[in-house]
Amino acid sequence: MTLPFELYIATRYLLARRRQAFISLISAVSIAGVAVGVMALVVAQALMTGMHPVQTGVIGNEMPLSQVAPTLAEAFREGGFATWAVVSAIHLDH
Repeated sequence: MTLPFELYIATRYLLARRRQAFISLISAVSIAGVAVGVMALVVAQALMTGMHPVQTGVIGNEMPLSQVAPTLAEAFREGGFATWAVVSAIHLDH
């Protein structure tokens, strides 16, 4: 039975011969390290995304913004940036 190309390459380099066992160990440790790093980033993103409704009080699309939650323009202003807006009615067909 033939293996798919990707699986063939993976087994060729991960399951090394006896004299290349150290290289196989290094490969396994590096793959495990990358996997743990990616899992940590995914968990961090999930936690940060899950905090948004708690911080802003917005749970659904119909709820108004809380008056204590800063807007994007206010956050930029606190960071030292100057913001401005252009009001246009082109998208309203007027």
